[in-house]
This record gives sequence, C-alpha cells and structure tokens, in this order.
Amino acid sequence: MKKSTDYHFMTHWRVQGTCPQVYAVLMDAVGYARWWSDCYITVEQIQKCDRDGLNGMYKIVNRGFLPYTIEWYSSVMSIHPPLGFTIRASGHLQGEGRWIFEQDGAHVNITFFWDVYFKKPLLQHFSFLLRPVFIWNHNFVMHRGEMHLQQELDRVHGLIANTHDGLVREQDASQTA
Repeated sequence: MKKSTDYHFMTHWRVQGTCPQVYAVLMDAVGYARWWSDCYITVEQIQKCDRDGLNGMYKIVNRGFLPYTIEWYSSVMSIHPPLGFTIRASGHLQGEGRWIFEQDGAHVNITFFWDVYFKKPLLQHFSFLLRPVFIWNHNFVMHRGEMHLQQELDRVHGLIANTHDGLVREQDASQTA
C-alpha cells in the first residue's frame, strides 16, 4: 500500500549536447553544488568510488523553493556509460533514482525516475497534508535543473542552441569548420 511519504517521479528534460557530455556532467556529483547551486547547497564526497565508478558516497544538502533543507546520501549503484546510471538515496530521503539518456540529433532526451520516501520527521508528519506542495517543490527543483544543466553544458562545451527557453548560446569554434 502506498504511503503519503512515498513519491514516484518521472521527469523529462531535453538539452542540446551529446550523451557522453550529459553523462559526464551528471556523474560528477560534487559539481552539482557549482552549477545547480540554487538547489544543491553542498555536495561532499565522503567515500571514493572504485575503479568502475561505483560505491562512492556523497553527502548532499539541498533545498527547493520551500523553506526547508534535506540532507541525504547518494551512491552510484550501476552505470551504463554514456546512456545513464542509477543511484541509491539514504538519509532524509530514501530510495532510488535512475537517469536515462537518449541521443536525438543535436539533443539529448533525459528521463529521471525518482522513487523515494521521506525519513525526515518534519516531512513525514506533514506529508499527508502537504503532498501536492512537496510535488510542486520537486517539479520546481527539476525545472531549475534542466535549465542549469544546459547552462553547464554550454559553459563546458560552448554549444549554440535555440531551445524551448528561447536562449541563444555561444557557438563552439570547432563546430563552424
């Protein structure tokens, strides 16, 4: 039976770039605090990954629009370079997240499945009442993430794009030859 603290999200993003570029940015958990800083307050690696990029542990503090923070831990459970990876969440959030990347011409279609439940007492106690607000807050965070991911790809790779947000970006000199 589904509890009010259980959340099952499926988020779709579309960014200009390649699957390897998206994979590299999203696998760099520590980088989230730099390029998605309005939501990721801190990301600290507390256990190194093994040779395969697995078993690392990151302590994350993040927030959305609402006036609360969530402290949780993320570890990579499986990788499928450059097409995605799966993480495990523990702490105030517990569950699993799965990123899937699909190349579509000059764009990457990204799907994120996030199946989690609250362990933070305040959020557990009020989830039955505030569930729609928590869902809105998640969607706010993810909308910001798509925008910031595109900005990070642009910063790293100098892409040009006329995207659904109407922004035109600087062109990489290697693309003009």
